[in-house]
Amino acid sequence: MEYERASFVYPGHSPSGESGFDLQIMDGETVLLLGPSGSGKSTLALCLSGLIPHAIAGELSGHIRINGVDTQLTEPGQLAETVGTVFQDPEAQAIMMTVEDEVAFGLENLGVAPEEMEERITEALRQTGLSTKRLMEIDNLSGGQKQRLALASVLAMKPSILVLDEPTSNLDPVGTDDIFQILRELKATRRHTILIIEHKLDELVDIVDRVVVIDDHGQLVCSAAPELVFYDWAEELNRLGIWMPKAVELAKCWQGSLSLLNSRPLTTEQLEKAVLATIKRGLAKPNDFTGHPLFFNGNNTAEGQPAAISQNNREQQLLLEIRPIQSPSLRATCLKPLELQVHKGEFWAIVGENGAGKTTLARHLMGLSPVRAGTVFLDGRDCTSYSARELASKIGYVFQNPEHQFVTERVQDEVAFGLLELGMTSLGIAVVVEQLLSRFGLSKYADIHPFRLSHGQKRRLSVAVMLAASQELLILDEPTFGQDRRYAAELMEMLKELQRSGRTILMITHDMSLVAEYAEFAAVLSQGSIHYSGPVMELFSNKDTLAPFGLKLPPAVVLEQRLAKQIGGPPICNKEPI
Repeated sequence: MEYERASFVYPGHSPSGESGFDLQIMDGETVLLLGPSGSGKSTLALCLSGLIPHAIAGELSGHIRINGVDTQLTEPGQLAETVGTVFQDPEAQAIMMTVEDEVAFGLENLGVAPEEMEERITEALRQTGLSTKRLMEIDNLSGGQKQRLALASVLAMKPSILVLDEPTSNLDPVGTDDIFQILRELKATRRHTILIIEHKLDELVDIVDRVVVIDDHGQLVCSAAPELVFYDWAEELNRLGIWMPKAVELAKCWQGSLSLLNSRPLTTEQLEKAVLATIKRGLAKPNDFTGHPLFFNGNNTAEGQPAAISQNNREQQLLLEIRPIQSPSLRATCLKPLELQVHKGEFWAIVGENGAGKTTLARHLMGLSPVRAGTVFLDGRDCTSYSARELASKIGYVFQNPEHQFVTERVQDEVAFGLLELGMTSLGIAVVVEQLLSRFGLSKYADIHPFRLSHGQKRRLSVAVMLAASQELLILDEPTFGQDRRYAAELMEMLKELQRSGRTILMITHDMSLVAEYAEFAAVLSQGSIHYSGPVMELFSNKDTLAPFGLKLPPAVVLEQRLAKQIGGPPICNKEPI
């Protein structure tokens, strides 16, 4: 794959004036592409598939070649024989009604014989864990299952080049491991060239041969082996707001103790070995690494429990009560009877495997899906007694797919829409819109269509829309999806500020590191039932509680627990990593 002075300008955007993008990816390489939100990573991926410029409007300059063939001179259908692309939004990729037909679609277009087609479909569904969903309608799949399907459809076509744009963004931790294991197996054959855009670096960093970093303007910053990029370019990556492996962040914290070992760990397993080797060789003492936990500082008390609220106060401050719910929904996930109590000012994480019912639960709370049995109470009042306008004024909801909630044709109008519905004055609306667009880095996009934003920018817009109305209960479905490190951190700190001001947060996420760092309480869903409800630290104290539900401890928490057993106390990182 080769980019030669390549650049692309979408309609309504002005050329950046930069010289263009140059990059070569060799046969058999696995390359990780990193960059800030909106830097053009997905655009670079779309160029390889030929969708740019053949299907997506805009001005492409320079050259992009696949095996020496210019993509501007080759139709996407012909390129599909060589290049398989998994889009950032799996719903944008689905064409057929059922899982089986979706995987078969590409094979039919390639003219694969029926007998071979059957074998390929069976194997692709097995690889991606969808064998039992073969006859299911795609609309009834969860977001994570749709993502698996997108990958299965590509794998079945057996392309020599794979372009994967955030292929695990909607997957639970175990599902993420499954996909990365597939990549390891593909890499081992040396028959595939892989370009992957991904921020789950802890699980991926040991797979890639090279890391390519681009800046805000889509210009090449560096291209080198992972250890060189993450250590020699750490300050620049931090400035750009790019994700780093947790092991690298912690190694930077402990660089004074680890420097004599001349070690550059990329995974937490490598970091653990480096710490123990440093101690064994007498280059550092165990207490150089001990102190307070790496996580939970600020969310929990020293005893490992959230700051206590008396039972009487908790009852008085009860905001949301879910008595046994039974969903009549015909969707794939039907909630079984479940119960949950959420008190004012709490920060909850709703976690569970793909298809567990997390998004379905959120839809019930918002009144978007009916509830046949049981009652949901908000502020002591049955939610079914609220009008849609009243409910929207009390609960803010960020959809799993931000495009599902856009209703206007300009970014600024999207933020203003809900405020108009609430009867705010034009002057007041203008002030709020300006503040929110500035806060979320969207001011320069105020007049463009929301669908023209990058996926990360769409997510920031959807959060800005929710915050505009100042609701008491905020429900966010995968709030950091598509965000670079800088905006993800700013968003999460913003949610903590809102919590401190008395707002209540319900965060649906597969990112267990987010849960560890920000949430006080967690509810674990599986097959529509709540199997755990309580403090996060209590949940994390037993990893066996997580595994049956598609969950796993964050790598840094595993490192903390393992080192605590071996060096006599939990490790500490009490300063900024970089």
